[in-house]
Amino acid sequence: MKKLLVLVIIFFNVSTGIAADKEKVFYQIEKARSIIKEFTAKPESVNYADDITVAWNYIKIAETEFQKNTNILGKLSDQAVPTIIHYANMAELTIRIALSRLEKAGHEKEISRLEGLISDIKAKIKVLEDKDAEIIRLKKEVEKAKSDITKLPSEISKEKDSEIERLSKEVSALKSEKEELNTNLTSLKKELGDKNKAFEALQTELKYKLTELTKMQKDLHSLGKLKEFLDVVGMLGVPVRTSENGITIIIPRRDFIKITSKGAVLSPGSEKVIGQLVSLIKRFPEYRIVLKVYGFGQPAKNEGMKATEHMAIMVKDALLQRGNIAAEMITAESGGNIPIFPKDAVELNRRVEITFLTK
Repeated sequence: MKKLLVLVIIFFNVSTGIAADKEKVFYQIEKARSIIKEFTAKPESVNYADDITVAWNYIKIAETEFQKNTNILGKLSDQAVPTIIHYANMAELTIRIALSRLEKAGHEKEISRLEGLISDIKAKIKVLEDKDAEIIRLKKEVEKAKSDITKLPSEISKEKDSEIERLSKEVSALKSEKEELNTNLTSLKKELGDKNKAFEALQTELKYKLTELTKMQKDLHSLGKLKEFLDVVGMLGVPVRTSENGITIIIPRRDFIKITSKGAVLSPGSEKVIGQLVSLIKRFPEYRIVLKVYGFGQPAKNEGMKATEHMAIMVKDALLQRGNIAAEMITAESGGNIPIFPKDAVELNRRVEITFLTK
């Protein structure tokens, strides 16, 4: 039986473990460290000292986990790899979010500058409009001067011609200045539009990164709860099996049930096992329980579907009564007579399987 337990536990460790990859761990830590140093080199990073401190703390945690989980032969524990990589990624993500905030501040400053330029241009446009009015007035004076020329002596006519030429040149200069200002205004409007698009893209990226950070934190919490659950289950000293449907612990049926001449009853030693299960259920209320009792061999009155279903309900009732647990948390049913151990291991195949499923 001990050999079988070892084989089951080894199978569980192989199927659920994560292959250690030392080079990947080194790469993630060094990548995060490089990004922090690159960000710290920026003069504006002095305004993000708290973010830099948080990032370095994540690096320290990753390095501590690396050292703590590396044995004297230099082998890194497979189970520690996701945690170390997570902290390295958290350091990188912290700095990238700070960099996004820095870039956002720069964009806002640039937008403020462009808005100031637009105000200046509007003021210049007002000047142009005033000059347009002046042009109209000058044109009227020119027309009036032309009309007066026919009435004035030749000398006065020449003087007026000179004045008309001067005024015409001034009008042409004002038109050129107006065209140049209009061109500048169009260019600035386009530049402002491009800056606004870049700013909106930056906001979208920041929201995505914040969502990613929240998800990573939830994944880390779930991983921690799963590790804690497996650690507690491991202390029970029974075989454990994992699958997509949940985590199943396998306990010999004789630890719960005793067959008497009057039928199945709770065995004298069941109180201890039931107490351990109640403690486990209360400690991890996020799981619901599927409890199956398996029979094996003859007679059918003790090993058949109806008999094993009755045993499952008996164990469920004991758990509910001992732990004051809500009935809907536990489903009890017969598991039939499907063996998982060699057929000559009758007592091992007579078992109780308790599967913990996420609600």
